Amino acid sequence: MNQIQGIRGMIGDLVFRTVYGQTITQKRPTYSNGKQSDLQKGTRDKFRRVSGEVKRKLLNPEVKAHYKREAERLKLPNAYTAAVKEGMKS
Repeated sequence: MNQIQGIRGMIGDLVFRTVYGQTITQKRPTYSNGKQSDLQKGTRDKFRRVSGEVKRKLLNPEVKAHYKREAERLKLPNAYTAAVKEGMKS
């Protein structure tokens, strides 16, 4: 079986992403009515904000080491995911 490694992003209607070290392909998500609820918009806006904050935080090696330990403790794939999880709770 041929495997594609290290690719992520979108090509046409296919989305490539890495989950637990394996590259997977999915169809691009669609929204049945083309509209987002207020809750969806709020969650997406919060995720966008938290993601940006986390990327800046993880530039600090000490902070990144802390979240790497948290990721291992919580059995998450990486420090970024652990930090986003924490940020989304608040």
